[in-house]
Amino acid sequence: LANLYQASDVGAPATPGAVTVTCNTRMLGDGTAYDSEYDRTIGGANTTQAGLVNPKGIAIAHKAGFIIVANLGTSTLTVLGTAAGPDAPPVATTPLAANAWDVEYDEARDRLFVALVNGDLAVFDNYLTDFGAGGADRTVRIVDTTGTKIAANLHGIAYRKDTDQLVVSDVGALTTAAQGAAFNTDGAIFVIDQVSTASGNVQP
Repeated sequence: LANLYQASDVGAPATPGAVTVTCNTRMLGDGTAYDSEYDRTIGGANTTQAGLVNPKGIAIAHKAGFIIVANLGTSTLTVLGTAAGPDAPPVATTPLAANAWDVEYDEARDRLFVALVNGDLAVFDNYLTDFGAGGADRTVRIVDTTGTKIAANLHGIAYRKDTDQLVVSDVGALTTAAQGAAFNTDGAIFVIDQVSTASGNVQP
């Protein structure tokens, strides 16, 4: 349908704590603005009071009709309907061990990968069955050859399902105090093989 889903985080031009849906982008000209007659913003009191605070990365479960949102600042994921209107409450909330920045969804296998800002990767199998109510099925901890954790703050992720590989960016520690001399130089991009079954300490 050429719809575009955008996470509008805190301070964004759209309603803070919202997901903006721009419809039929193929028909839009260069510089065309958001049009409330055709487009919509899933946000408002019912949405934010139910937990959507600061959306970052999102993934779409197209066949099921869900938007899965990394909800920064709440240690949760927020699930919205793709056809939801303004001020719609979330369909579900998924508890996490830490804040999430991005999500990647393998719709064919109903598997969800979540990049956490503590450097871990959470994996949910059969996610839509109960929206991960019991917590992650597995946690991947990225380590070096000595078993020392080397990921600090995971952000963007992408999954290549034909090779079962996940690429994840690590932006490094959050503060200059934690980074010290490594400030602005401690980032990395990791590739994890056989990620659908990976668990515990994993060398990239």
